Amino acid sequence: MREVVTITETLEPVQLPGDSLVMEALFYCDSLNLVQLREISDLKSKNMSSGFKFDKQKLEYKAKTEPALQYIPSTIIETTKEVPIYVDVPGPIEYRMHWYQRWLMWIGAVSTTSLAVWLFSKLRLR
Repeated sequence: MREVVTITETLEPVQLPGDSLVMEALFYCDSLNLVQLREISDLKSKNMSSGFKFDKQKLEYKAKTEPALQYIPSTIIETTKEVPIYVDVPGPIEYRMHWYQRWLMWIGAVSTTSLAVWLFSKLRLR
């Protein structure tokens, strides 16, 4: 039995999870009991972009996470086993010619030889 071990080292892409974002807004009430925004701040990670928009008494805050792929090395180990299968093979096979095949072979050999001698003698006389 033969065992083959194949080790393959590759870099696998891994999608990093979403980042976190903290937004803090500080409001206060003035003397007329109107709520006013005093301060707004955000704390975010490096893969996140954000934007504020304050229009017509409406605060819009948009945060966008840029896709982050990280390549982690991984090792794949494949083990295959080759199991021999024994097959009964008959002994050597003998191929013998029949009597008529041997007779035709001798006729062909004699006629080829006689033709070669006849051609050689004709070429020699010229």
